[in-house]
Amino acid sequence: MMNTLENYKKLSLFNLQQTLDKMQNLIIYMGERKVEDKEKIVSGLHSINDSLIKLRETSEKFQEQVRKITAEGLTDATQAQLNDRIIKAKAYFEKELDEKVNNELQKLNKELQQQNKVRKLLKEMKSFMDFFEHFTNRYRLQPKQREEIFVQPSAASLNQPQFSDENSQYLFGLLKQIRRQFAGEENIAPFMVCHDASLKEMATYLPLTLNDMAMIKGMGDRSLKKYGETFLTAILSKIS
Repeated sequence: MMNTLENYKKLSLFNLQQTLDKMQNLIIYMGERKVEDKEKIVSGLHSINDSLIKLRETSEKFQEQVRKITAEGLTDATQAQLNDRIIKAKAYFEKELDEKVNNELQKLNKELQQQNKVRKLLKEMKSFMDFFEHFTNRYRLQPKQREEIFVQPSAASLNQPQFSDENSQYLFGLLKQIRRQFAGEENIAPFMVCHDASLKEMATYLPLTLNDMAMIKGMGDRSLKKYGETFLTAILSKIS
């Protein structure tokens, strides 16, 4: 039994059950979707799940080691030993999660981005990827700032833009020009490409990936597939 609350927290840090539960949810969700190469995608998720199971086995062994170290109470020597074990374990878990979970999810996500009618799927994939990145942050010496994560601000945070109003207006104008060019090429009205409201959201929230773009109101499967990459290129060119 752990002797202090602090050491109990250290022990619980390496409990991976919630990652396995989350991966099972993703496997079930993907299995119910109509996607191209579903068997390949689901097989990839099962491989990631197998990696998580092995990592959980490692975590259970590590937790048992911690219990043994603290079983007789903590001295300065055992506390130092415990701290050293935790530092090494964090580095190992960070490496394993990035290589065998986060990177593999990114690869699967890129494959999904090439498919048609996947707007809702990309939004869900983003939430799953965000979860695993956030979970991995607990092991990082310097947690990622997660600039790739796009969250539409709540009303309370709308007064804290990441982009000045002047720059947002300029970007909005640039996006309108691009929309006008698309409309001219296809001989359709600009609103049939997307509405002003969608362009304003892009200029305000600055989506950085197709998953982010899928969260923009009005960007359906067709517009995401046909125009999404071009709009992203324009946005990235102005914020880099």
